Amino acid sequence: MTFKSIHGLPRRRDAHADPTSTPSPEPALDVPRHYKDDQFTQEFQLLYEGERIQGVAGLYYLDATASGEFDTIVGGYALFFGFPLTIGSSSGQAVRRASPRFADVSFDLTDAWSASVGGR
Repeated sequence: MTFKSIHGLPRRRDAHADPTSTPSPEPALDVPRHYKDDQFTQEFQLLYEGERIQGVAGLYYLDATASGEFDTIVGGYALFFGFPLTIGSSSGQAVRRASPRFADVSFDLTDAWSASVGGR
């Protein structure tokens, strides 16, 4: 038997976007946005290899969070009134945690034939 551990290092991604570039001093449309993603994974496997039976069983774990927010700001003509105009704003977050279990076993029926069964 063999025990295997596969680890995904915690990963964080932050992204900020700059205003839309235009040739004018004030952009006609600005969509400032910010995204933040965090993810961690871990998998454990137990592998078996016998004379006529081979198999793997394990557990996978995922913990992930993704969030973002953005505004839609109209410049140009709106600046005539002395300020940019925000016409839309949105934000949200998604959280996902999963821990599926899995197994797969193969039986050698003869030297030429085998049968497998598995599930998740």
